[in-house]
Amino acid sequence: MTTSARTVATAAPQSVDAYISAAPEEKRARLRLLRSLITRAVPEAAERISWGMPTYAVGRRTIHFACAKAHVGLYPGSDAVETFADRLDALGLARSKGAIRLPDDLAVPEGLVTDLATWCLRDAAASPDAQAARDASATT
Repeated sequence: MTTSARTVATAAPQSVDAYISAAPEEKRARLRLLRSLITRAVPEAAERISWGMPTYAVGRRTIHFACAKAHVGLYPGSDAVETFADRLDALGLARSKGAIRLPDDLAVPEGLVTDLATWCLRDAAASPDAQAARDASATT
């Protein structure tokens, strides 16, 4: 009997290793690849489970991923999806406000994932807009 993607989401794993181990066998290599790409791009990111998904954080900045029935979801947030919209369109990747679907029948776009992780966890936090938001919240 194989573990369904839904079972992974409801099992509440306590670590990313447990999450990947509980995923269906055919999803594990993709999940390990995403983990590797994110941790190589931003080695200082803290790894944890949040919202039932593998999560990588630097301060308050996060990026998540999770397996689904026919894809792996990457959750970089709405600002990242908007910033990378042209590249996502060029690769034909479906997206919503803060999510990107990486279909099981396509190779993981490694450069895109690396760039998203770097942008989410480093670059966006250092942007002038992010600094202005931090400054504004510090005065309230």
